Amino acid sequence: VELHQTFQEIRNNLRAMGEAARVPIEPPPQTALCDATMKLPGVVAALVPGAGGYDAIACLYIDRPTVLEAIGNLWAQWKEP
Repeated sequence: VELHQTFQEIRNNLRAMGEAARVPIEPPPQTALCDATMKLPGVVAALVPGAGGYDAIACLYIDRPTVLEAIGNLWAQWKEP
């Protein structure tokens, strides 16, 4: 739980830094997908890696088939809000 919260704080700080610099480190569409992913049981973190942008999301999760399946299902069915 603590690690999950730490990653959420990191994401919040990166978003704030991006907004201050007017650079989309974690663009809103990726924020929505990362937020939804982080709500899944067994997900430790979902975040935009590297310098950000619209090209990738990294996910740290507990290695269980049900967790991986839930992530895959969410991402496969994802529609931008």
